[in-house]
Amino acid sequence: MSGVDIHPEELFDKLASGELTAGERARLMAHVERCAVCRFELQLRADIDEDVERRTLTEPPQLLTELPTGER
Repeated sequence: MSGVDIHPEELFDKLASGELTAGERARLMAHVERCAVCRFELQLRADIDEDVERRTLTEPPQLLTELPTGER
């Protein structure tokens, strides 16, 4: 990229949703190769996505069916 290299933050969301064009992917990857901040953000997003996928609720949480009245 010529001139000022601006962080392509809008492309991270498009990458996550699978909406990047080939040109956008090339731009993002070229930037990430040079930018430690964006490499960190890309890895952090991947780690969070992986963690969310691993976590599953085995049983729904119990909800209060009645409000406590304060009586004992």
